[in-house]
Amino acid sequence: DLDGTTEYSNQVEVQVGILKTRLRSHPNPFNPVTEVRYYLPEKTEVELILFDIMGRRVGEVIKQSEQEEGEYEIKLNSSDYRLTSGIYFLTLKTNKDRITEKIVLLR
Repeated sequence: DLDGTTEYSNQVEVQVGILKTRLRSHPNPFNPVTEVRYYLPEKTEVELILFDIMGRRVGEVIKQSEQEEGEYEIKLNSSDYRLTSGIYFLTLKTNKDRITEKIVLLR
């Protein structure tokens, strides 16, 4: 204050931001392997599905499983799914979120 008095707050913790589920792949475009990273802010059921440009399910990168909070990294090899050059979509589904990332395979 301007009069020189001081007040203390009972506030002990400050939350700077809200942690959110994230999904990223690198490199993108890729050939033949891309590294997929995702972050889970809490323990949840997880499924990672690969779709083609027409919305057809090409494969399950991660079948439905329960995972702890944290950051995860997996390698997606286009040969495992017999992919041809083109645009694909990775969809990460959790109990609360559904996130989609476009990936491009260049052969």
